[in-house]
Amino acid sequence: MTTANRMDDTQNTASGRLDIRFAIGFEGGPRSIIWRAWSHRKEIYIAQRNMAGVEKISFHSSGICRKAFTSEHGAPKGLPDRATTKWKRPSTPLRGVGEATRVLMIAFPSGFLSTSPPLVPDKPIIWIPPAPSGGAAVLEMFFTNESEEQVRQEFAAANQRRIVDCISLSNDELFLLASHFSD
Repeated sequence: MTTANRMDDTQNTASGRLDIRFAIGFEGGPRSIIWRAWSHRKEIYIAQRNMAGVEKISFHSSGICRKAFTSEHGAPKGLPDRATTKWKRPSTPLRGVGEATRVLMIAFPSGFLSTSPPLVPDKPIIWIPPAPSGGAAVLEMFFTNESEEQVRQEFAAANQRRIVDCISLSNDELFLLASHFSD
């Protein structure tokens, strides 16, 4: 079975490790490419499944974020290193202020979801509901110092975002993936 339903029952927090595959859409219907998000120590990585051996996005505990070719692929000729884009994320807000630092946002317009035959996944996939016709499902990634419980309460009260998955890092930050719909 290739479906996982962890959007409202996050399990990675307790394990201390993030390793999920997700897609917008439905297993047998219109869907996005499969993505993978994983952690290694205090570092977070994300990649499209079909490009994971070539490039990935990384969020480092130093605050440096990168979109870069993988070490397996190497730096193309003419580039000083593997990174094609680098940025420094803002500091994670202090606990108790109810804020987070968003590091990435990806929109998946419903009209652009594919019905082509999918790759056969070897691991479970979290299926994130697509937006209604004419809209987009938006996936956001955040760092916060708030507790998972506090974030869940705030998201529930605002009724705007759903947590896809999250993980408490060893530096006490919470990294989370959340989704919502947009026009």
